[in-house]
Amino acid sequence: MSTSSGSSRGSVPPAGNSGSPLVFVGRHRPLTPGPPLPGEPVSDEWQNWSSHKQHAEQCRCTWKNGGVPCTYRADTRQVKRHIESVHLRIKTKVCEYCGKPFAQQANLNTHRNIHKGSTPFVCGYESCGLTFPDKAACIHHMQRAHAYVGN
Repeated sequence: MSTSSGSSRGSVPPAGNSGSPLVFVGRHRPLTPGPPLPGEPVSDEWQNWSSHKQHAEQCRCTWKNGGVPCTYRADTRQVKRHIESVHLRIKTKVCEYCGKPFAQQANLNTHRNIHKGSTPFVCGYESCGLTFPDKAACIHHMQRAHAYVGN
């Protein structure tokens, strides 16, 4: 390995190096430019890297239903989970009360609230005080009853 400021494998390029926003060092993860501190201008290097990262993480489901391609897009992990639960219908989490299967533990936990009569999600408006078994029902209520828009 060279100790000069050349571009041999494993060396860190000198500051101000124009080129790829990702720099690989040996077989390790890429070095990434740090995000700007509050109040500092956003560097071109950070802008290029962050937009590259967002683009690189976006994947799409390539499953075809009757010749029609699925349109789901997300990061790699979510697309994998989507294919397993929607297209392959792999549902290994089973409700002990009714036997209904779920692909994700979080969905099973929310479903259990129905059987237990648990309503842990409280309407965010003080004057209301209604509670709900799942977050989606709570948000839907706030949109309908209180014209909640969200953030």
